[in-house]
Amino acid sequence: MPPPQSCAEACAVTPVAPTPRSAQISENAKRKVKSMSEYADADVRIVATGLYTPPHSISNDELVLSFNAYVEKFNAEQADAIEAGDIEPLSPSSAPFIEKASGIKSRFVMDKAGILDINRMAPHIPARPNSEIFGGNGGERCARRHALS
Repeated sequence: MPPPQSCAEACAVTPVAPTPRSAQISENAKRKVKSMSEYADADVRIVATGLYTPPHSISNDELVLSFNAYVEKFNAEQADAIEAGDIEPLSPSSAPFIEKASGIKSRFVMDKAGILDINRMAPHIPARPNSEIFGGNGGERCARRHALS
């Protein structure tokens, strides 16, 4: 998995050169590509990608350790209901199972402590008004954040 990118790296402007696939396109499309060749020297840029890598990482081993502790706790608390057949007991997991089932070895997260807390098993992310979630241009917010630091 690639290392986390800073906001500045994620917002970097990158020139893009056109690459026609003329071997795979029709004659009509080839004519259009030839007429587009006049734009080959244009200064084309991707100004934002929307990519953000959260600051924390959780490995499968960390996740399994926390989840299996939760499973033990749940099964102990629900022992009577499990014995009565009202609910099924939870089964523990393993890091190899997660990797085989999902292909994921680790994941980036905003709140590692909340996810690994066996009494919560979810991130602590405060509610925000809609104006904060999508307000303004992402690249503009990134630039402001770097200007202030």
